[in-house]
Amino acid sequence: MDGNDAELEAVDLGDVEELFRIGREITFEPGQVIFEGGDEGDSVFVVLEGEAQVDVGGSFLLRHPGLALSVLRTLVLRLREVEQRIDAWMAS
Repeated sequence: MDGNDAELEAVDLGDVEELFRIGREITFEPGQVIFEGGDEGDSVFVVLEGEAQVDVGGSFLLRHPGLALSVLRTLVLRLREVEQRIDAWMAS
């Protein structure tokens, strides 16, 4: 795993296996809206390739708190990276 994926090492493999067992792979076009604010939280989306803007939440993550914590750790690390880049940019 590279540095960006290291935090996923703590994820329970049973949670991941269940996610792949109950999930299905779908493809979205660039710029396509996947869901909007106010939509019922009845799905989990895992980005396998590319990028997406997402809002973390939903009934699956409530049933699998270890996975939810891993997602939150990832978000925190990425926010820290952005903050450091902004700080470096402002200092130059």
